[in-house]
Amino acid sequence: MNASFKQLNFWSPSGRNHHQSRIPAPTAIRGRIKVKQHRNHRLLANVMTFQCYAHADNTREYIITSDAPRINSYDFMVVIACAGCVYFLGPTFTSYTVITLLIVSRIIVKLFMVTEETILVIRDVGAQVKTVYLGGRSTSRFIDRSKISDIIINEAITMMHIRVYMAIIIEGEDKMVVVFQHLLPRLNVLLQAYHGARSIIFNEKDHSDVPLEFS
Repeated sequence: MNASFKQLNFWSPSGRNHHQSRIPAPTAIRGRIKVKQHRNHRLLANVMTFQCYAHADNTREYIITSDAPRINSYDFMVVIACAGCVYFLGPTFTSYTVITLLIVSRIIVKLFMVTEETILVIRDVGAQVKTVYLGGRSTSRFIDRSKISDIIINEAITMMHIRVYMAIIIEGEDKMVVVFQHLLPRLNVLLQAYHGARSIIFNEKDHSDVPLEFS
């Protein structure tokens, strides 16, 4: 999802010239959870799994995994369109060209489908944000602790909706690093990662209530 992230009212304990808004207490979550979110611009509900790992006392890893079917209604629509081309145009060069373009374009779209997003935070070291795409390709970015100015809960305008997201403010940069930018879990899930990440990076008390899975 291509979201236009614009800085609106956000909440941060530092309160440095920010318009503060009240963030509700975290909703109780036990172990691994599945979050079902309906988005009107999609044909299928987006089902996600949230996990938290403690690799050490000074390390937390929060993982959001998309459990959406790899084959969905859009794929069936492509198959129907291909069958329609053969039916109406016959086995001609034009129909084969259209079918090839439809299949190739769908493959390209699926290669950019995000299946997992992760934030790994290590005390006195920094944070790493990682995105995994369908097919196994992944991208990641490491942010040194000395450059992390703040971790916030913010709002974004996407089409006709306002969505809540978590972001890392980097010292000396105008652009924030959005965590879980593509899957965009709901606030009750974001708060677990938000409180846990701040407890590691800023040595604050951890208010999250997800039981850790030790690895």
